[in-house]
Amino acid sequence: MPELDQKATSVFAGKVVRKDLVRKVKVGANVPVFVLEYLLGKYCATDDPVAINAGLRIVNWTLAENFVRPDEANKAQSFVREKGKHTLIDKVKVRYLSEDDKYWAELTNFGHKFVHIPEHYIREYDRLLMGGIWAQVNISHLYDEEAKGKRSPFWIEDMRPIQLATFDLTDYRQCRSQFSTDRSNHRRQSLLQHGNRKDRAGWPVGCGCVRRGSGHAENAERGGDHPENLL
Repeated sequence: MPELDQKATSVFAGKVVRKDLVRKVKVGANVPVFVLEYLLGKYCATDDPVAINAGLRIVNWTLAENFVRPDEANKAQSFVREKGKHTLIDKVKVRYLSEDDKYWAELTNFGHKFVHIPEHYIREYDRLLMGGIWAQVNISHLYDEEAKGKRSPFWIEDMRPIQLATFDLTDYRQCRSQFSTDRSNHRRQSLLQHGNRKDRAGWPVGCGCVRRGSGHAENAERGGDHPENLL
């Protein structure tokens, strides 16, 4: 692994994704690509072949055990009931119901719209109220017979967002400050020395940039998302 890639992997731990590994993950369902990238960044951010193979096994196991398929929602609910608690990978949405004066979470693939959620998550991740976010969720089953209003046996105990629910600009700047201009220029020269190959968008092949959403298309056209501007 080139020196710059090693440093990026170290400084931006868990956020650097090897795109070539995405297609190696065996999945039997329509798993969002960013879910795969999150797991790969967590378990396969290395150039050690042994560690990569071990990481890929963990990724495949995690998807098999934790990713909820919509057609298996009832089975997943029954599993959580029998086991008492389980970790799921699912899209979480939150809505406020005035008649209950309560926030309820919906786990899309899990197929349940009334899941208890600690309110501090709503304050931390306001996107829960605006379309939802994908997350790893520790969910438990506990039926409270004395509860008033709408009753539900499912409770979110812990939640770790997979999508970037919030962006910490200060943290990014601190990490970015560890890269010198000379290091960035060296990377650019390396790209040019490899034949100046470009993709259909006119960007150098192999730049290793993380794909961004379509909302940045205008910025990309102005050159704002060009690899040289990200280094």
